[in-house]
Amino acid sequence: MVSKSKYNLSATEMEIMEFLWDTNKKLSASEILKYFNDNKSKNWKKQTLNTFLVKLIEKGSLQYDMVKNKKYYYPTAQSQTKTEHIKYWTQNFINKTFDGSLSNFLCSFTGGARLDEKSYNELKKYLEDDLNKA
Repeated sequence: MVSKSKYNLSATEMEIMEFLWDTNKKLSASEILKYFNDNKSKNWKKQTLNTFLVKLIEKGSLQYDMVKNKKYYYPTAQSQTKTEHIKYWTQNFINKTFDGSLSNFLCSFTGGARLDEKSYNELKKYLEDDLNKA
């Protein structure tokens, strides 16, 4: 079975992040390991979890604080919640893939086809609301 990547995270990385988002507190690796082994039947070794945690740190989704030689992990500011993580990933994707151009993204997304009236009105309302917030 192939693991699917979502929002620049593997399925397992997403599972770890969802646990941290739901818990909403800093956790040690041993606490995370215990949860997944006891509740998700993962049977992970310490090194297995450590590999995932390092990858999440490298991707900018996770950080840690050291307290008496023990690391406590928690989401970064841009990944504080799942919604914030998706927003950050989406913005990065548009910046990297479409040179930050929402117009280029939309053209690619629609395949160059014209928007139907409902989609056009939804987009127009979103853009008007966005301008009014500025």
